[in-house]
Amino acid sequence: MKASSDDLQDLDLTNEAFQRECIRTNFHFRCSSCAHVMREDQTCSLGYPNAFLLDTQRAVTPDGNLTFCKYFELGESLGW
Repeated sequence: MKASSDDLQDLDLTNEAFQRECIRTNFHFRCSSCAHVMREDQTCSLGYPNAFLLDTQRAVTPDGNLTFCKYFELGESLGW
């Protein structure tokens, strides 16, 4: 799934809006809140490539990919 062409027009604006919405709704979707992350080295126990989920919080990468993991499962801790 790719971002819409409207979202790609201004990635910074899209990602800033997403960050505000995450704060407003207390939305958790990143490795720091996931049951599958290995705390000692921040890798995914399922082998998911999680570099974009450990980097700056954003919804869309420059190539139009969405930064969500299909394996996300809320863990016991909410953030590091």
